[in-house]
Amino acid sequence: MRHPFHFILPVMIAACSLPALAAPPCKSANLRLSLDDRDGELNGMSHAGVALSIRNLGPDCSLAAPPTVTLRDARGRSLRARAKAAPTANALLHLGGGHRAVMVLRWIAGPVFPDSRLVEAAEVRLRFGRFSIGAPLEARLYGAAGKAVEFEQGPLRVVEGMAADR
Repeated sequence: MRHPFHFILPVMIAACSLPALAAPPCKSANLRLSLDDRDGELNGMSHAGVALSIRNLGPDCSLAAPPTVTLRDARGRSLRARAKAAPTANALLHLGGGHRAVMVLRWIAGPVFPDSRLVEAAEVRLRFGRFSIGAPLEARLYGAAGKAVEFEQGPLRVVEGMAADR
């Protein structure tokens, strides 16, 4: 004789094997971008850098990565600067409510080229599809004359266990 609940185990196994549904897209109103110079850890050998931290103050959501990084001057104009080789892996990152994702930017911070070109950034903006978020940034980036100034853009990674104050 079968147990009256003989159908429960197959249903439980099937439910556990279903793919998890992706979290809805993040909303810019729930995200806060902040900068961390890591006490100079990213500076040296004519380079400077900053870690960009994105805090999710809302519910669980997903971000399309990598973001497009734009640097702006004090008047809000886009600078002629671009990521040297932005991470190419397109992915949806799950960003839990109260957690954060981190990405590092590094650039040449001194006139090391025979004909150096200087741009001064006052803001960094990250574009995720239809929205962007930004934060103030004081940075002097150098590049070769006649070319766009380049910076290194690390991958955007979710940092587990880093809950934010809501």
